Amino acid sequence: MRRLPPHIARDHPIATGRYAIFTPAIDAFVSTLGRWLDAKVTGAYVFGASRVGKTRAVTLFLKRLLEDRLGVSIPLHIWSRPFTHNSAAEFYKSLLNAFNHASGGTRAGPNDRLAILREFLISSADECGTNGVVLIVDEAHGMTTQEWLWLLALQNAMDSEGYALSVFSIASHQMAYEFDLMSRTGNPHVAARFLVDQWRYPGVESREELEFILDGYDVQSKWPRNEGVSYLEYFAPKDYASGRLLAHSAGALWDAMIALLPPESKGNHSFPMKHVALAVEDALFQVAFGADWEVATSDESWVLALTKHRFADHMRAISLDI
Repeated sequence: MRRLPPHIARDHPIATGRYAIFTPAIDAFVSTLGRWLDAKVTGAYVFGASRVGKTRAVTLFLKRLLEDRLGVSIPLHIWSRPFTHNSAAEFYKSLLNAFNHASGGTRAGPNDRLAILREFLISSADECGTNGVVLIVDEAHGMTTQEWLWLLALQNAMDSEGYALSVFSIASHQMAYEFDLMSRTGNPHVAARFLVDQWRYPGVESREELEFILDGYDVQSKWPRNEGVSYLEYFAPKDYASGRLLAHSAGALWDAMIALLPPESKGNHSFPMKHVALAVEDALFQVAFGADWEVATSDESWVLALTKHRFADHMRAISLDI
């Protein structure tokens, strides 16, 4: 828990950490899912290193941006897989609980829970005036073949009623092993249904992208939402009024990340959004506590912030998955 200056509200998004900044990666993610929906893809997966911003993109941006792109309401449901499920009843109960369905805690058997789940998803489609439903499976790495088969049963149950269920899985690494395992163990139809189409969720990949993201803190963010001031103006009103912007530090922050790359990550210029956010938050709090802008946004401060949050260790760890 971070100590706050007395004039900073404890419920400000920067203080709570419950916020997301729109990024080029989020825009590409929404465009990709939009294309898959246009093509009536039954299943696909998105993979990317941890902390690049996948979960925040799903929970805070995806539904609204997809509806803006497609011009229609979308029955979109998100399930963050909590653990490996040992039975169909347990699996379907987990889905019902994620959707806050009243029957999630009942003692119904697997077939009854499957029927309840099917009817719930069909009802959500009817409310939007469509026959298509989108299910996002977050934390999908480690999904077992049996769990994919239970999802297939749900998809088939929807199809028998004239409704299409598109399942998009979000994973921390490429799921080529799972695809190969299903193909070798007699379940190629499952792999073909859910794992053929794929897309890598990128991190921050250029100075220009970083500048765009920092502009989100400078200008595009608002608190309170729609009627307040930007995150930068709230934390550093005098500096903001003087024309100082975080976007002006994009080059320095980018160079700091390049300089801190461990040897095994050299050439991997796809940086985690989480570490960008943590470094920016440190700078904002420094200024809010009275530090000079030039000190808080200096080359040394960016290096110190990234080092404190173990940026190099994280890049070393994810290099194993690239």
